[in-house]
Amino acid sequence: VTAFQVDRRYGRYAAHVLLFPKTGRTHQLRVHLNAVGHPLLGDQTYGGRRVLDVVGVPFTRVMLHARVLGFHHPATGLYQEFDIPPPADFASAEAALEALAIGSNGTVLTGSYARRISPLQDDTDDGND
Repeated sequence: VTAFQVDRRYGRYAAHVLLFPKTGRTHQLRVHLNAVGHPLLGDQTYGGRRVLDVVGVPFTRVMLHARVLGFHHPATGLYQEFDIPPPADFASAEAALEALAIGSNGTVLTGSYARRISPLQDDTDDGND
């Protein structure tokens, strides 16, 4: 089970999606997104060659980043949380997609508006944003 929230849309080319896995299976996020017709950029295994390049923006790796990881420490029981910014190539890819969307008279949509028009069903929106 994976919950998600569309955070940003880059015109009709791509979207930045926040994923919240509720279970932990191998390749779960990749499989779930591909199953609804939205494979991860750079994920040739599940998305084929079409996700390796978006209108001239190349993706040489799977564009998946664990921004926040949290768990209860097994020895102390204390909750540990780590928040890591995206790597440089991830941030560069986002900037290129944004430029592409704006340059083609597209629109970059963020926040709740991006979620409202998403073709994906969003089951994490609590209406508080």
